[in-house]
Amino acid sequence: MPTTWATCPRCCGALAKAGRRDPVEVWGPAGEDDHLGTLAYAQHLDAAHAWDMKSLNGHPGQSGACHHHRSPHDRPEVVYQRNGVTITSFPVIHIHNGAVGYRLDYAGRSVVFSGDTRPCNYLVDACDGADLLVHETFPTAAVLSQKAGMPLPVAEMIVHGAHTSPAMAGKVFERAGARMSAMWHLVVDHETVGPVFSEMRAEHDGPVVISQDLTVFNITKESVVARQATIDPFRLASRGSLERTGPPDEPALEPPAWWAEALITD
Repeated sequence: MPTTWATCPRCCGALAKAGRRDPVEVWGPAGEDDHLGTLAYAQHLDAAHAWDMKSLNGHPGQSGACHHHRSPHDRPEVVYQRNGVTITSFPVIHIHNGAVGYRLDYAGRSVVFSGDTRPCNYLVDACDGADLLVHETFPTAAVLSQKAGMPLPVAEMIVHGAHTSPAMAGKVFERAGARMSAMWHLVVDHETVGPVFSEMRAEHDGPVVISQDLTVFNITKESVVARQATIDPFRLASRGSLERTGPPDEPALEPPAWWAEALITD
């Protein structure tokens, strides 16, 4: 299940060098203020990677085309619909006006992802008939205070003022009614997991797991199964298609004259 909806449009020339081809498409909320929206975020990343992208001139893996799709932040709307996949964004509540969550529908199955949010009715509404809800859940304020070395009132402000506490996550799970619920945004350790489940279980007794890096959900009509993927950390990157749909290649850069004398060749 994809959980990263807005990312660097060019990521880094390394991916192009590994075989990625254009175009890269980026979806994300416009934001209440343009300079806080996804387009501004992507444009600044373009600028940050400008040197590396120019270094790809003349390289077979040259890339650079990017299509931005800005979605509303203040109402639910279908933002993607291709090949039987429908993705709907909806507003959530997180510090500034402009955060969104997403619902993905495919082949009769559905997944809702909250993003960072406080408990929110828009999200509960988006869970109608959902198979899986992945909802942010912060540690308890007491645990956050202890582990982060911050005063308890500050931890309470963070947990309750910008995120979702374990108890409130349980209430959301109970109202949303997904077949399975998953908590994310947690450090998975001995001090955190126990109190989180204890507070959440006071509000909800349905199927709940903690998701972390490489958690996989297999969703069928019969069941929703959570498991951890095993990967080979030393495997080469997968090659992309050789087809190009972006702009023509730029010619290779001419080296400066001083290189000829300065270069060691043998």
